[in-house]
Amino acid sequence: MKMHVRSLVIALAMLALAWSAVAAADTIVSQLGNEGPAYEQGSTPSTLGWGPDDASYPDRCIVNPADDAEMVWVPPGSFRMGITEEERDRLWDANGWDPNWKYTVNDAQPAHEVTLPRGFWLYRHAVTNGQYARFMRETVADDNPAPEADQPYPKVPARVSWFDAEFYGQWAGGEIVTEAQREWAARGPENLLWPWGNEWDSSQCNSGHYWAGKPLNDLATHKAWIDAFPHADPNPMFGEVGSQPGNVSWCGVCDLSGRLWEWCRDWFAYDYYATSPATDPEGPATGEKRARRGAGWSSLSHNCLPCYRSAAKPETLGNGFRLVIVPETGP
Repeated sequence: MKMHVRSLVIALAMLALAWSAVAAADTIVSQLGNEGPAYEQGSTPSTLGWGPDDASYPDRCIVNPADDAEMVWVPPGSFRMGITEEERDRLWDANGWDPNWKYTVNDAQPAHEVTLPRGFWLYRHAVTNGQYARFMRETVADDNPAPEADQPYPKVPARVSWFDAEFYGQWAGGEIVTEAQREWAARGPENLLWPWGNEWDSSQCNSGHYWAGKPLNDLATHKAWIDAFPHADPNPMFGEVGSQPGNVSWCGVCDLSGRLWEWCRDWFAYDYYATSPATDPEGPATGEKRARRGAGWSSLSHNCLPCYRSAAKPETLGNGFRLVIVPETGP
């Protein structure tokens, strides 16, 4: 009997070691040094044993083996996209923003209900210089070296054209995030105005207000600050991804307000919200410019609203990006 028990204990120990080896093989380290399961096609929280696919897991991530990017799960859901006149007026009054700037959110109206019926994996951070340099090394001929994406700022967001971002997505197995996906990831089911809540907080957001250390509530004040600011190397101003711990959304995505403008997949149209579909909108069929979100380190406070819309021609350099993967077996 004792031999049987001993054999059973040994067998269980060996099985535990085997499972441990499998788990170790499935776990990889992200570009920022954090561990997570390696993404495989069709992975969702339920297949990973985390829980249901209609919940968020802000403290967990998986890692894309293509570029070692951390990805967090954004569950399906509905929210109010855009900004109402009441929300706009309250923000302007509460923060003393120049009322002449109210028109800049006209293209984020009318506010409307949007449903995203499938969950998706979203890059926790914008793609970094280090990741983009790896992409260049693996895809570009030796006689055409990587641009500024190389060192010495590997954890600062890469700044590229929309076409560059699209090519990167093809290489990494994802797509550029849409305006709706990005705003949903920032605001969530509570329709928050900012990733951290409903009140502007300059300490949470890498913006002009943060660097100036004072409100920049009119163009003259902003211009005077910009003119006096040193611009020899902007990389330190952009800062490393995730360097402001409070700028994290309900589902665990970082830097959706401030730091740098980020490309969206959508073509841009100022009047798109008047005809936007209620389910999974992806922008107009054609256009001259691609949408951007997020604002940058020198931007004004209201530019950093997750609902604030901007655009640029797709060949324009200087914008960041992040990718999304929608599992084929997702909800």
